[in-house]
Amino acid sequence: MVSQEVDKATPLQGPEIDRLWEGFPQDLPLTPSCLTKVQQQYDRFTSLEFFDPNLWVDVHSSHLASQSREGWEKGFFLLSGPPAMGKDTILSTMDSWFAGQISIICTSTTRPRRTEDAVGEKYLLHLSQEEFEHHLQEGDFIEHVPLDGQNLYGTPKFTVAKALKGDERLIMWRGEPMGAMEMRRYMSEHHPQIPTAWVFIFPYQMSLDGLLERIAARRPASEVEERFRRAKREIYLGAHADFLLMNPPEKSGFPSRACEAMEALVRNVVGVEKSELSG
Repeated sequence: MVSQEVDKATPLQGPEIDRLWEGFPQDLPLTPSCLTKVQQQYDRFTSLEFFDPNLWVDVHSSHLASQSREGWEKGFFLLSGPPAMGKDTILSTMDSWFAGQISIICTSTTRPRRTEDAVGEKYLLHLSQEEFEHHLQEGDFIEHVPLDGQNLYGTPKFTVAKALKGDERLIMWRGEPMGAMEMRRYMSEHHPQIPTAWVFIFPYQMSLDGLLERIAARRPASEVEERFRRAKREIYLGAHADFLLMNPPEKSGFPSRACEAMEALVRNVVGVEKSELSG
């Protein structure tokens, strides 16, 4: 998959996006159609019901679903979504379901380790501020973002190169929307033979109030306001993705429907089946 033309435009900056959300009903269940009031490009998406009803695709993208998978060597999916929407859980589930057939791209961060987040820690390479800045100056990152004002995140080139050389046909990465844009552009320019798609986890049928509650239940009070602001900015940017992975509220708290939709995408597009090791 090639990068969408929209990547060539300069995305709006944070404060500009914040103003677009002014007056948006906090209690309105989120759908792509209602979000066209904030981000018109959400009208480009339609449901891929023949794959899974919780999977939507940008009809203007040269998306993987329209291409023959015959002769493919690999497929690369870039996973992003707002805070508290299950990125790491979905990634870990795919790692289990496609055991032996999947390569997960590890990213670097200067963030301290979180003992309460064993799932997310599995896919992080921790660096000191000095180490990160040295690698940045050396041009060792494909993309990097200052996520919360003090900690840095980035994708080392060597982790992607290792995955591309491996035997696994499925490659997955998780990060922030701006990082996903850079990753998709990088793959299009340097490895156009590897179909690459950005999948955005969409808080389907969840209101902004509900999203705020979800963030507040998972993060310290001092972080909630900034993470909620970031969540709205990332939802805005999610309209640049190739696919929307609907993640509706579930009583168990586990994103089972989103995981099933992601599995359907991998199976139908890349042609990789769940591993017998997944149980």
